[in-house]
Amino acid sequence: MDYFSGDQERKTQKAFAKKRLEVLKPLLVFLTDLKITANHVTWLGVCFLLSVAFIPATHYWLVGVFLCLYVLTDGIDGPLARFQGNNHEGGSIVDIYADQLGVVLLPIMAIYHLEISGLFATAFTTGYLLFIVLALYQNSLNLFNRNFIRVKYPLYIIYFLSLVFQYTSVLKWFFAIFAVYYWVESHLSILRIYRHFDRKPND
Repeated sequence: MDYFSGDQERKTQKAFAKKRLEVLKPLLVFLTDLKITANHVTWLGVCFLLSVAFIPATHYWLVGVFLCLYVLTDGIDGPLARFQGNNHEGGSIVDIYADQLGVVLLPIMAIYHLEISGLFATAFTTGYLLFIVLALYQNSLNLFNRNFIRVKYPLYIIYFLSLVFQYTSVLKWFFAIFAVYYWVESHLSILRIYRHFDRKPND
């Protein structure tokens, strides 16, 4: 289960995952010896991310630390599951949930930390989530899912820099532009799914 846009991206991702597994192997052996599972790492990462919500904006350096820890755990849980032979569809759902939670939480935190317009933040978050859900569904139907822009890591960087410099214009435009982008992509996905089910039996 994934939201990759086609076989080529899926193939590239699998090659990257294989290489990452080799690089992380000493750490994976160490974690396995400690009886730490991929789910432990995933939920630890979620805790790191949720901690951002309780950090004052003036402690932006601490926000950066917890975001880095969240990204680090997000990069370890998948390889750990494969190394331990525990990877399955249920684990994929948990991983996707934890992976996308940052894109949901940071716009909410931008309202609190940076007084960003709730309209921009909400429009971006809802459009993004709707598109991810539809992309997952399309892939489950083996429908072509065209390439799309991934904004997770740019969002983390822009959010952190906005805290450091207390400058919100870039983040505001980021939310506005990609709100429109993901709502349009969601609409196109809906049309693609509808046409899939609307085809005649002899088509």
